[in-house]
Amino acid sequence: MEEHDDRKQWPLVVLISSPFHGHMTPTLQLATTLHAKGFRIAIAHSSLNPPNPSNHPSDFTFCPLSDNLTAIDNSGSFTGFINAINTNCRAPFKELLIRFISEGNKSIVVIFDNVMHFAGIVAVDLNLPAIVFRTSSAAYFPAFLARQQLHQQGRFLEQDFVMQEVVPNHHPIRYKDLPFSNAPIEDWKQLVSNFSQQAHPSAVIWNTVKFLENESLTRIHNHLHVPVFAVGPLHKITPSPSIGYHQEDTSCISWLDKQPPKSVVYISFGSLATMDAKVLTEMAWGLMKSDQRFLWAVRPGLVSGSEWLELLPKGFVEETRERGLVVKWAPQKEVLAHFAVGGFWSHCGWNSCLESISLGVVMICQPFGVDQGVNARYVSYVWKIGLELERVEREEIERMIRRVMVDDEGEEMKVRINDMKEMVIEALGKRGSSQESLEGLVKKNDRIKKFGVYYPLVGHDGKSTYVKRWKNMMAEDSGRRGEPHILNCKKATFESATKREMEALGGGIRRRPLVVLTSSPFHGHMTPTLQLATTLHAKGFPIAIAHSSLNPPNPSNHPSDFTFCPLSDNLSAIQEQSGGFAKFINTLNNNCKASFKEHLTRLISDGNKSMVVIIMFRTSSAAFFPAWLVRQQLHQQGRFLEEDFVMQEVVPNHHPLRYKDLPFSKAPIEDWIQNIANNSQQAHPSAVIWNTIEFLEHESLTQAHNLLKVPVFAIGPLHKITPSSSIGPHQEDTGCITWLDKQPPKSVVYISFGSIATMDTKVLTEMAWGLVKSNQRFLWVVRPGLVSGSEWLELLPKEFVEETKERGLIVKWAPQKDVLAHFAVGGFWSHCGWNSCLESISSGVVMICQPFIVDQMVNARYISYVWKIGLELERVERGEVEEMIRRVMVGDEGEGMRIRVNNMKEMVKKSS
Repeated sequence: MEEHDDRKQWPLVVLISSPFHGHMTPTLQLATTLHAKGFRIAIAHSSLNPPNPSNHPSDFTFCPLSDNLTAIDNSGSFTGFINAINTNCRAPFKELLIRFISEGNKSIVVIFDNVMHFAGIVAVDLNLPAIVFRTSSAAYFPAFLARQQLHQQGRFLEQDFVMQEVVPNHHPIRYKDLPFSNAPIEDWKQLVSNFSQQAHPSAVIWNTVKFLENESLTRIHNHLHVPVFAVGPLHKITPSPSIGYHQEDTSCISWLDKQPPKSVVYISFGSLATMDAKVLTEMAWGLMKSDQRFLWAVRPGLVSGSEWLELLPKGFVEETRERGLVVKWAPQKEVLAHFAVGGFWSHCGWNSCLESISLGVVMICQPFGVDQGVNARYVSYVWKIGLELERVEREEIERMIRRVMVDDEGEEMKVRINDMKEMVIEALGKRGSSQESLEGLVKKNDRIKKFGVYYPLVGHDGKSTYVKRWKNMMAEDSGRRGEPHILNCKKATFESATKREMEALGGGIRRRPLVVLTSSPFHGHMTPTLQLATTLHAKGFPIAIAHSSLNPPNPSNHPSDFTFCPLSDNLSAIQEQSGGFAKFINTLNNNCKASFKEHLTRLISDGNKSMVVIIMFRTSSAAFFPAWLVRQQLHQQGRFLEEDFVMQEVVPNHHPLRYKDLPFSKAPIEDWIQNIANNSQQAHPSAVIWNTIEFLEHESLTQAHNLLKVPVFAIGPLHKITPSSSIGPHQEDTGCITWLDKQPPKSVVYISFGSIATMDTKVLTEMAWGLVKSNQRFLWVVRPGLVSGSEWLELLPKEFVEETKERGLIVKWAPQKDVLAHFAVGGFWSHCGWNSCLESISSGVVMICQPFIVDQMVNARYISYVWKIGLELERVERGEVEEMIRRVMVGDEGEGMRIRVNNMKEMVKKSS
């Protein structure tokens, strides 16, 4: 009795799920996981499709709720069924909770399936914490909200929209992907009415993985303003017995054992989906024509009214007997884990998607309803680990199966999904995101109802991550001067990446050490280095700038207590355009080494006693780092780009980069060898600072940290943190701002290729004629020397200036940040230097990408292909230029990009 009373002091978690298999399974997996963490568990469930208590720990309490329902109605009255189950279960659930309270349970929390929204209302009425458990993808939530917004506007999908078009502000979701896109209007109205009654939860638990849905999780947190825990995939955390409503045919595993590796397509559409006889017939003929092996789960009732296989084409089973097997139900996780399975033709229920991803099996997507359209869109279009079957016709099916199973396209998808499989394993590891989120959820068995003090996966601004935080820069013992700095790499939740990282850079220090910064003489490197110096100075650090004598900074533009230390470099010009870039870097490093050492020796002798710590500052994108490593690996294998590769092909394991995007992809082999030699001499740093933003490059930053094994600080964009005067090598023409003031909003294309890029006369000419033909306004920075040997505009076509004088302006140099922030600028035609990319994103301006060298190709690829906030100009020809400008400035495509980049602009504001 005493022990029983003690147990009542332990937190009781009451979980309630809808009776759908795809909801009940992860709910019971979550229950098992929490039970293993020390919580008492009660499962409140519908009397329809109840779980089997014998499959679960003996101390689980199972509480059936009287729902007066006999079947899940999937014949068009789904919303009526949801309404009925919520209405019928409410009173018995309230009675159950009152009983638990009256029995002396001191701490009770309710975790409820979002479909069973009555449970949240009842819990809040009884002053109990209510936590929503979402068994769908995170991407489904904003899609549902978009659908709801359309409803509130009195707009309905099939009446008002072209279903293949992308929903504004919700890229990549099309109208056809929205939940219940084919449902009758009255059904949708009923559904909205049901869900509008939901109580505001204390937190949300999601059966998903952070790396997979970081952007959607961020949007959710920003909308709900409560902790969001991504704890999936639960089926990998808690291996559990099947609770399916069909008997599994385990003999299919013996059949799979006899098949070759990766040769079988597994086909299953879950426990609810139904189709008509024609669809079943087309699927059968497509399988027959594909000549591929298959395992097909044809559930009795898959075609309404059918017993089992009687509706398959005559001769199908006999014709495919040697390479196919049809069963009523399969042990899906075992099947997907089998070596013989090479593809999964699925309805794209979220559990099926998670199982497929975590087992590295590419997909053919045939969504039926609710969240499945959203999931299929992400699988096929965003993650690119499957293909969506748009038309269920035998020829299309045959082609789709072959693309997945035997074509090169399928091989590329397999590479991507295997990378994801490894990332899932990492997320589930001891320090992975899902385990971290679970630990935050349970907080060492503390009472779960105190959610305000827990560590949510998504922080105040929605961007919690595994931030590599610089915990201490000096030993705390102030009595022992000169002890080594202590660097710690710690996982943490944070409110704003940039603010908190900058605080970390200055945290825990009793006596600020002198920070000596040195930069190459390139404008794109020197500018952010000086911005970083100004930022650190504002944190109380004394600053010294060691700089090349070539292109030196102007001390008068910076705080008076900055120390400037010129390095003797014996260089008179940057030579990268004459084929000697690698040699220039080598010479610069060799020539500056001695004078840099002299400056450091002097600074130490002047009383700066702190131990010297080496920190690298990266002014490129984080995505450039893994691209550089790939290029280096190819070199080590004795393989060179133009000799060995089709340049448009994607680099294996480094999607989305093509060989042509790799740094120095067009450089002479000798130059690349010199580059490798230069970089192989680098000392291993104690930390790396990156001028980038965590939400923009989370995956690349994680990869960099895993490779470098040191703290990584993403503190950008520095130009937003530290407004600074121009340090460019050219005089800015501020008169262009007055000209912009007279132009209509978003009407001007701004064109600038930075301080180094050069081009030949033909390219300049094609650009000019493209601008003429586009009939768009433009502001063009034509830097003297942009074409080698030119003075300024003498190489432009004679008719060009006259033809465009009413709508265009050419200057030698522009105040770029002011230009991009101007209301009149609607597009930026750029070389995609990283500073320019950050300035464009943080000003909400879409881009035309024309990369020249080094990291610019990588940046252009991410802008055009990953973030989809610009287009890459592959050929500089007047017709192509005209089309590109029009697509960005006046087409619907440009509007979609503008929405995305403005969303990013808002996220930058929150970070900086």
